[in-house]
Formats: sequence, C-alpha cells, structure tokens
Amino acid sequence: MDMAITNDWLPGTLAGLREMFSNVKGKITGYQADLGLSAAALAEIILICNEFLTAYDYVEEADATGTALREWRRLLLYGTPIGDAAPDPPAFGTVVMPVGSFLGIIAKFREYRAQMVAASGYTLAIGEDLMIVKSSEASLIPAEVVPTIHVFPSQSGYVCSIVVNNRAESDQWIVQVRPVGGEWSNAGTFTGKSADITITPSVPGKPEQVEIRVQLRKSNQNYGQLSQIATVTVNP
Repeated sequence: MDMAITNDWLPGTLAGLREMFSNVKGKITGYQADLGLSAAALAEIILICNEFLTAYDYVEEADATGTALREWRRLLLYGTPIGDAAPDPPAFGTVVMPVGSFLGIIAKFREYRAQMVAASGYTLAIGEDLMIVKSSEASLIPAEVVPTIHVFPSQSGYVCSIVVNNRAESDQWIVQVRPVGGEWSNAGTFTGKSADITITPSVPGKPEQVEIRVQLRKSNQNYGQLSQIATVTVNP
C-alpha cells in the first residue's frame, strides 16, 4: 500500500520512491567521485535500487493479477452464456530478487544519503538531480493528484472494503457508487486509508454489480482528481 505524503526529503509514496530509486540507479555512477563513494558503497546503493524496483514491480503485477482473479471468479459465478467453458485463471508471476538482497533498505539508503550530502564534492544541484533532496519549490500540484483505489467485495452482506492510495495532502475522501450504467451517489465520507461500505442493491437478495470511485477532500473542498473506476460484484 501507498504511504502518506510527509515533509521528509524521501518521497512520501511508493510510486514516488520508485521514481527516485530508478533515477538514482541511472545516475549515481556518474557522481561516484563527487560523492566520495567507494566501489563497494556504489554497488550496494545500486543493489538497494534494484531490490526496491524488483519488489515494487512484482507487487504491482501481483495486485493486477489479484484484480483479474476476482473478475475470473465473477465470470465463473455469474458469467454468460451459461454453460460455456470456463477460462483458465490468471496466474501469478514469479520474482527473482537481486543477489544479496537484504532487509531494511530504506534505513540503509538514508545512511548512504547522509554520507553523500556530507561529501566535500556534494552540491545542491547533485542532490536535486539524484532526487535525494526536497525540491526548493512545491513539487506537489494538488490539481494533479490522482488517488488509486483497490476494492475487495466481501462474500456476503453487500459489503466491500476500499483501500485508497496516493491521498497526498487530503484529509478525507468520499466514496461514490453507482449501478453499472446508473447515476452516481455518495456512499460515505471517510478518513485514513481504508473503509468498508455497504451497497444498497437494486433487487434485494440478488448479486449487484456496481462501479466505485473516490473523490479526495481537503478542508471541506474537493482535492485532486477522481480516482479510476473499479467495477465489482457484491453478494447478499
């Protein structure tokens, strides 16, 4: 799951961390002399970058597979034409972590970052190019913030759980729901990163397919853009 924005130099979201580590991986060798990095230190910094990127991309792929699996399950239960052969389930991929991967890479990278900014050859321009300092100008443009949502329907009760990532500086979020092709209505206002909602079915006792999206809020005003639309089937 994503993390909240902070005032730290370290990016406050997993997507931001991915951008930073990808950037450091591509540029750090060019600054080895300026930053006084030994060959061993350089190699470990690159290992940290590779470890993060491998883990991040694998989990994103697994999340996408999980979404596809839920749709596959829905097809098995309610798909048409009735009697058609069932498709094979989506398969999770495999991951091979970089040799030497270790625990605590964020803390270790902080140590290396402290070493880099203390080097005699370090400059602010280097720090900004490596993305290891907080930008001197606000890098977060509220209108460009787009939350991402993951929706997990329960097995019964017309309940589903919603996890909202990339909330940036929002302090609330509104869940909007509609029957597929219907009109949007608010299902509640929440704080934090997750919440459960109960869907009111069009036909009580029958499964209901609905679309869900989220609008962030800050200081009682809409903040950022609407999330993507997630389509799920909830059960009685």
